[in-house]
Amino acid sequence: MADRSARILIPITRARSAAGLLEVAAAILRGENGSGMLLGVVELPQGRPIAQSVTIARRYRSLLQRLTELETGLDVRFSVQVRVASTVAQGVREAAYENTADLIILEWPGVGSQRPSDRNVDDLVADPPADLLLVRPDPTAPASASATASWCRSAAAPAPGWPCARLPTWSARGACR
Repeated sequence: MADRSARILIPITRARSAAGLLEVAAAILRGENGSGMLLGVVELPQGRPIAQSVTIARRYRSLLQRLTELETGLDVRFSVQVRVASTVAQGVREAAYENTADLIILEWPGVGSQRPSDRNVDDLVADPPADLLLVRPDPTAPASASATASWCRSAAAPAPGWPCARLPTWSARGACR
């Protein structure tokens, strides 16, 4: 990422998690002088008319634009993209390739048998189109805490020498200040 500015893709699958993901992305982008894009993916189940999905996509775009406007405390601007795809994972993958994303920030679904199954996150983790940063909310943080503080209590990084070893370094440096 030394040759160009960082490009971060933030797929929003739950509006509740958007503020925290935006703050983490903004913290990273401040140090990297990059750009961020909120992504909404409307799944097109077999048999649903494409016109219905387009209507849903328009509403989704409006929601994502409002979310970026509500985050007025952030000094980073985010663009918005909504696409229709057969799965969320496919839509994220296509957007990552088309926008040459360096990093995709997703909400951490949890671990173990208590975690709800999320086939899209599992698919993206199994074959990521870019570096992935899974952000885990801190369940002990008070509701009044800022999203970055409540979303980032600790960071884990792979051992030096791994292909993605630099990612957590700049991610954690920006997000966990």
